[in-house]
Amino acid sequence: MPNLKNLNLKSAFLAVFLAGSTSLYASSYATPEAKDLDYSSAQALKLMQGFPPAADKRVDKSNAIFTPPYNRWSYQNMRTVYPTAEIKNAKVAGKINKSIDKKIDALKVKNPETSKMADMDTYLKKTFTDAFVVVKGDSVVYEKYFNGMNADQTHQMMSVTKSFAGLMGLMAVEDGKVKESDLVTKYVPELKNAGGFDGATFGQVLNMTNAVDFSEDYADPEADINQYTVVLGLAEEKEGKKYASNLYDYLVTLQKDKKHAHGDVFHYQTPKTDVVN
Repeated sequence: MPNLKNLNLKSAFLAVFLAGSTSLYASSYATPEAKDLDYSSAQALKLMQGFPPAADKRVDKSNAIFTPPYNRWSYQNMRTVYPTAEIKNAKVAGKINKSIDKKIDALKVKNPETSKMADMDTYLKKTFTDAFVVVKGDSVVYEKYFNGMNADQTHQMMSVTKSFAGLMGLMAVEDGKVKESDLVTKYVPELKNAGGFDGATFGQVLNMTNAVDFSEDYADPEADINQYTVVLGLAEEKEGKKYASNLYDYLVTLQKDKKHAHGDVFHYQTPKTDVVN
């Protein structure tokens, strides 16, 4: 394992943050339907403009996360939709240099569906990018903003935060506070009731190889991920369904995937990161 104390963490965190500043439906660039999409900015779409905004232009809990075009506005305005907690800045800001490489603008990107090439500016716009920053070492070498975004604007990070959890977990290992071979129940004994985590090591949960019976199919309204988003407060409860009252109560309900043993296969499942946290 690399010596994490020697990593430039300021650069790592900055790169991770800005890499997440794109909209959820960025992959639409590679679909045949992409030509029919509206790539306009939130302002051009007149989302949340006027008082009150027009009914079909309002952004709220029901459409802020997964519903285009409303997330063109919401990802930069999450604090007006959901409760949030602010993390204080460091007392002394880490220095980062700028050395913009204009040759990046000339790069071409292939559409995997059509094999057509597009320049960087077109590619970023057609993947609904809000911010795109490349950090090399301790220098910003490329920086572009779209959709009204700027360097000081907060932005929804989605699962980019998993990188924070993984990095901090390995820092804890490096500092001797935890071993990757430790059972997670050593630190969270309540998880002995959750077959998806009971018997799994910290390293397996970090690597998402512990076997959990959990579906993260966002297109399936009955998938576990949709119950999970309600528990987190990101979506409204559906009539007739029962939900755990909080994340801690929910995690202990997750049982083992009977098709696999812990450590067998990688399976991307968001609640695993909650256990790491």
